[in-house]
Amino acid sequence: MPSVHELVSLVDLSVSPGPTLHPGHPFANVQAAHYWSASSFVGRGSSAWNVGFVMGISHDIKVTDSHNVWCVRGGNNAAAY
Repeated sequence: MPSVHELVSLVDLSVSPGPTLHPGHPFANVQAAHYWSASSFVGRGSSAWNVGFVMGISHDIKVTDSHNVWCVRGGNNAAAY
């Protein structure tokens, strides 16, 4: 999964309603929904960062909740975030 910084970088707040992605993005089947990030929410071990592609909001959410995932590949070190 992408880090919260990577997911937030895809948000275009000028596009409403969602999915709030920049025009011409290369992604297919993006839902106007919430997506998990690989970034844990510091200070709250039971939460992780989540990015909503409905209104472009990032927030913490309990890891027991059910949301979409966005698979990525590459050499990203999620621990760096």
